[in-house]
Amino acid sequence: MPRTKSGSLPAYRFYKRTGQAVVTLNGHDFYLGPHGSTASKEKYNRLIAEWVEGGQAAPPAIDPAKKPKLTVNEAILAYVKHARVYYQDSPKERAKIALSLRPLRRLYGRTEADAFGPLALQVVREELLKPQERVYRKKVQEGEMSMIAERKVTYKLARRTINMRIDVIKRVFKWAVSKQLVISTAYEGLRAVDGLKAGRSGAKETPPVKPVSDEAVAATLPLVPRHVGGLIQLQRLTGARSGELCILRECDIDKTGPVWVYRPTRHKNQHRGQQRLIYLGPQAQTLLVGFFPADPTEFVFSPRRAQEERYAILRANRKSKIQPSQVSRRKKNPAKQPGKRYKVRAYRHAVQRACKKAKIDPWHPHQLRHAAATRLRKEYGVELARIILGHKTAFTTEIYAEVDRVQAVEVMGKVG
Repeated sequence: MPRTKSGSLPAYRFYKRTGQAVVTLNGHDFYLGPHGSTASKEKYNRLIAEWVEGGQAAPPAIDPAKKPKLTVNEAILAYVKHARVYYQDSPKERAKIALSLRPLRRLYGRTEADAFGPLALQVVREELLKPQERVYRKKVQEGEMSMIAERKVTYKLARRTINMRIDVIKRVFKWAVSKQLVISTAYEGLRAVDGLKAGRSGAKETPPVKPVSDEAVAATLPLVPRHVGGLIQLQRLTGARSGELCILRECDIDKTGPVWVYRPTRHKNQHRGQQRLIYLGPQAQTLLVGFFPADPTEFVFSPRRAQEERYAILRANRKSKIQPSQVSRRKKNPAKQPGKRYKVRAYRHAVQRACKKAKIDPWHPHQLRHAAATRLRKEYGVELARIILGHKTAFTTEIYAEVDRVQAVEVMGKVG
């Protein structure tokens, strides 16, 4: 079989015995017709385009009788390679895919992908319904010896989580069908498997996300770093997503009007071609002015700057004289340094640590968005709330907004 150089395409060649043109894709020869003819060159271009579009994973239009049987493991591997590129800016999505495919690989990894059907998918779902086990490992120092301590935690997955992971498996087969790696009937069969219904599956149900109360926010704010407090107050005012505010920079804000407009460089629905505008009124503007860095291209809320501000306050409040050896105790090359911006996970952990210190029920930053949605819907209507929150439909806004039942109670008190 002729070899191709790395990065080059399989060559259009002359087959002397028959006088035909031929191209070799993944070890299979495809005869194209008389060498040099227009029809043979058009067929060559079409086969190469399909081969490249398919990720060079399998030759197109191969005889089914000669087609090698693709296993579920091979389909998973091909999809994971695709996901690394397609979701390169979404590590959370890549982690979700990895967790979803573990039981599929363990139970049906060596099965032919074409033979994986609805009953097999339901077996995977039953596996997810069983109690799951996770092992936490921690390094423990005992005198001069160190050892790894293990702690096993058993838990059950929520119904929505199970449905989400089953949807990921269906997505894998849908992608494999689009690349002609799996027959189309395989995916059509998986589509017949419905998601678990509330109260009919035995799976754990998670309570709906509620808006965070003003009292909980007031108890938390004094116990978080100043920059985390700024994030909390800004999210409370705007109803923006945590990830959108963590990447906020002054250069991304249009200050020409009385209401500033912030356009995030990345947002949840960017891949759908939707535009995201976050409106900053007078209260938000006053808040942000106190956090703007000297360089407008730097992130407004920064753990690194928060640490420097903390050190400056401690130094200013110091009562005793600074000794020469205490002028600078910073390590030259520390193993871990504060980041330039807050990650969503670090922001959430800071809030939950403060809740623990305040001895209140823990809440997470996304509840601030729910609180803003509820306030906006109640005072200005669902359509304006939809625009401000960046939702495509009013139905999504209704999910985020806690329905105001006061008016319903008043009406039924009169007519009921």
